[in-house]
Amino acid sequence: MNHFKFYKCLFIILSALYVSLPVHSEAAQAIIIDHTCTDITKIPDSWINQVKSALKIHYAHTSHGEQPLVGSSRLMAANAKYNYYPDNCTVPVTTAYMSLMDGQYYDSYCETYVAPELYWEGALGLTMTRAVLNSFDVNISMWAWCSQLDYYTQAEVQVYLNNMAQLEREYPGVTFVYMTGNAQSEEGQNRYDRNNQIREFCRQNNKILFDFADLDCWYNGEQYAVSGIPSEHPRYSGDEAAHTTYESCENKGRAFWWLMARIAGWDGVDVTSPAAPDIKANSSDSAITVSSGSPVSITIALDSGDEAGQNADWWIAVQTPFSPPEDWYTYVYPTGWQPGLNLCVQTGLYDLSPYEVLNTTLPVGNYTFYFAIDDPDEAATGPWWGLDSVEVTVQ
Repeated sequence: MNHFKFYKCLFIILSALYVSLPVHSEAAQAIIIDHTCTDITKIPDSWINQVKSALKIHYAHTSHGEQPLVGSSRLMAANAKYNYYPDNCTVPVTTAYMSLMDGQYYDSYCETYVAPELYWEGALGLTMTRAVLNSFDVNISMWAWCSQLDYYTQAEVQVYLNNMAQLEREYPGVTFVYMTGNAQSEEGQNRYDRNNQIREFCRQNNKILFDFADLDCWYNGEQYAVSGIPSEHPRYSGDEAAHTTYESCENKGRAFWWLMARIAGWDGVDVTSPAAPDIKANSSDSAITVSSGSPVSITIALDSGDEAGQNADWWIAVQTPFSPPEDWYTYVYPTGWQPGLNLCVQTGLYDLSPYEVLNTTLPVGNYTFYFAIDDPDEAATGPWWGLDSVEVTVQ
């Protein structure tokens, strides 16, 4: 095979991903992410992959809000399964990492220290957030408190809740995440009351809440309190990063992954094993770089899980570095690679041992190969039962 002639396959597939992404609605139940949501070993790999493939996160914060990001970076350093790619005021384009845009971009300026007045409070804040949502390809948006809840009134917090709900109405294709503030202040009654105000609003109105304060207070099954008010656990008292310990950051990083898996569609309690497509380049799940003239082998495999036997559409695609219409190709079984958006095969799911779909040299450039499973309708419109990808760079 000389030159791939790809034909908008992956663009359509990725567009379908965003369209089919479960968007939290008023009809859904509230999702509360707290200290009970930190054992990420319970998250099936397929939902970890779905987070990487489908979610584009916009996260605005001040200093305390950096804690989940520090934690996510440390989790990635310990285990590549939790690969995470943040970038300032830019949405990383990758399906091999959890992609996150850090900060607000407005009027040719990138602000990564985002106080309330730069996200939700006042006309300027709402304008900045709308500008980001209008200009960037994101499907999740969230903002983290610093210590404002130590002194904000009930009325001021209600403005936060009302304005977040207003943004949800304006951008139905974006999932908004509410947050409580940190639990570090010693004079904590007002903070505690305001956090409870946010919690109650989210429960009554079926919102998604990242309960930052609750995560601060619990360690090893124990909730710490001062004068009856839940407060930051002494285990987390320190200033290794973002006003706390690395351990606290990692705990919030795990909760952050749990949050994103829930938004991606995981029910949080599903103990079944969904179908898990796998695609490798030269036997590697991670991105590879090869020299020009070196062969590239692409293999697919499938763990059918508890969906064995269910009829499904199988899709295999690659994005090439060439200009349209030579930018996409799909694999059709048993014929081989063909230009355009073509179904690989429609058949019942079964455990597939590694099967080679390509072994050739490729022209210089960047390639992304995909293997996806969805409903048996011969249309790449999702919702995806599973999707995996691998990147190849030819130098």
